[in-house]
Amino acid sequence: MGSILNYVRRSSILKNNLPLSFCENEAARRFSNLDPICVENIVSGMGSLTRSVERVIAAEMPDRFGLIFDGWTHASEHYIAVYVRYEVDSNTVDGVAKTPLLCMAHLLNDEEEGLSARGHMEFLATMLPRDYGKQLGMCCFLVADICSVNRRLATLMGVPLVGCASHRLNQAVKLKLVHYEEEPDTVQKLMLKLRTLAQSAKLRAKTQLRPVIRQDTRWGSTFFMIMRYFYLLEFIDAIDDELGDMMPSPPQTAVCELC
Repeated sequence: MGSILNYVRRSSILKNNLPLSFCENEAARRFSNLDPICVENIVSGMGSLTRSVERVIAAEMPDRFGLIFDGWTHASEHYIAVYVRYEVDSNTVDGVAKTPLLCMAHLLNDEEEGLSARGHMEFLATMLPRDYGKQLGMCCFLVADICSVNRRLATLMGVPLVGCASHRLNQAVKLKLVHYEEEPDTVQKLMLKLRTLAQSAKLRAKTQLRPVIRQDTRWGSTFFMIMRYFYLLEFIDAIDDELGDMMPSPPQTAVCELC
């Protein structure tokens, strides 16, 4: 568990998927007018900047605030981003609401930790006083997906749980598409097949576009997946033995076009 600083220390990838050691690459230095710098200095600078930002947020945070959760699971790693919601100059008519990022960290660091509500609460109870000088009891509300873990967490914290607008929209879209679930499922299976090593290699020889799959917590991913299917359709070998039986039928394709 840890703060943004902990994430910076653990992460070795920057934008464009460039490793931190990129600054020490001879070719990179040859085509740059910047002064040479080593990777240790970059990491140190990132850490110093993170601590400075944390101090600014800590000085500005009031004693009453709300917390916003945004969790993400990739492969076998689970990350949690915690935002704080508060108002600056709340006693005046010109009060400004702010939502800075407090932390983005691995929730699991050892085998004894879990994704339970109590594990989330212990994470918050450790991070808030350590990095921002605030106590968990100062939190007035929690904004998160409406699931059993978050419900239990809100109960343990003694605060109301405000359902995430994105989550509510996702549920509404699911309800709207319940009668058309067969078509997206067929496209999803095809996309998963196109992501395999053999099929991906065949596709890469024809186009730079890659298959897109939908995610349960992102309603827009269904539409992105279907749009990508139509973009890839001309490059997919429909007579391929592995893909022939997985291709959506003409009626299913017609339904997808309506989306």
